Amino acid sequence: MNALQQDRVSILPEDKNGPLGNSALVWVITIMCFLAAITLGSVIAVDAAARSWTHSLVGSITIQIKPSKDFDQETAVKSSLNLLAKTAGVVTAKSVSDQKARELLE
Repeated sequence: MNALQQDRVSILPEDKNGPLGNSALVWVITIMCFLAAITLGSVIAVDAAARSWTHSLVGSITIQIKPSKDFDQETAVKSSLNLLAKTAGVVTAKSVSDQKARELLE
C-alpha cells in the first residue's frame, strides 16, 4: 500500500458478510430503486392521461350566451350560429339544448 491509500477513509460501512450480505446500504439502494421505478411509471401514466385529455380539447370551443333585459333565447342562438357559420375556420357549430346542458353538468 502506498501513502495515499493508507490515508483514505471509507464512507461506507464494512460488510463482514461479503459484497451482498446483510448490509443496510444494499437494502436502502434496493428500496430506492424500487420507489424510483414506481414513480417513473406513475409519471408516464399521468403524462399520457394529461396528453389524452388535452388532445380531446384541442379544436373545440364553447360559447355561452348570457341573458339580459328583453332577451330572446331562440333569436340569440340562431344569430350566434349564423355568425359562427360565416366565420373562417369554423367547421361545425351546433346548439346544446337545456336538457343536454343539465346532463353535462351532473
